[in-house]
Amino acid sequence: QRKVSIVARMRGILSGVRRPFALILLLAACSSACSVAVYVRSEADTLYFGTAKPDGSVVTDWEWKTFLADEVTARFPAGLTTWDADGQYRDQRGVIEHERTHLVQIVHATNATDEAKIAAVIAAYKQRFRQESVLLLRTDVWMPAR
Repeated sequence: QRKVSIVARMRGILSGVRRPFALILLLAACSSACSVAVYVRSEADTLYFGTAKPDGSVVTDWEWKTFLADEVTARFPAGLTTWDADGQYRDQRGVIEHERTHLVQIVHATNATDEAKIAAVIAAYKQRFRQESVLLLRTDVWMPAR
């Protein structure tokens, strides 16, 4: 007698079943034999903070670190990632500007509370450093459930 693997047997069973039902059957069959990771949808927000001020000065490293601690880390103490970049954009007058840019990436739950915290961080930066805007790039991420 030849041994037939579980996968080969499942293929035979599932060959005549529609795909959505086949997936459900496969997951049910695998639940006892396989380790199935469960993921939860979250959001990854990447914020782009330009450092050029309207008066010609720039946000200093000390000002940035203070803002990061007071406004960002205070709202998202579970963690975040920062890095620097060289950015460019077209200002309201149509002139292309180049500036050092601080990026912050925060992975957080998809809810109104965290949404409000992100909006508050953006508003605080714009007010404190007289910025026209802060770019927000949002993507869905899937985090393993705890």
